[in-house]
Amino acid sequence: MHAADRSSCRSWPPPHEQGLADFEANAWSGLFLPKGTPAAIVSRLNLAVGEAMDSKVVQDRVHELGATLVSADRRSPEYLQMLVEREIAKWDETNESRQADF
Repeated sequence: MHAADRSSCRSWPPPHEQGLADFEANAWSGLFLPKGTPAAIVSRLNLAVGEAMDSKVVQDRVHELGATLVSADRRSPEYLQMLVEREIAKWDETNESRQADF
């Protein structure tokens, strides 16, 4: 587990303090549904998950685990799609430059 600062991993120095400039690797989670799920279901589920994430109980527990919840502007299905596409492109490029074979 790495963080850009010491907020979630207080005992471990962040990568830039270890001489790893421009290092970024984040763990994230998303809720995925089958392709073709009706928009009304996607919208309702997204709203319910957002409400849960806004609750103090969830926020406190996530903080105890050393994680950070994403801001409300990053909780839409469209944002998740963009994030997944960006992560795939980033790691494809990284793997290709290292000639990794999986």
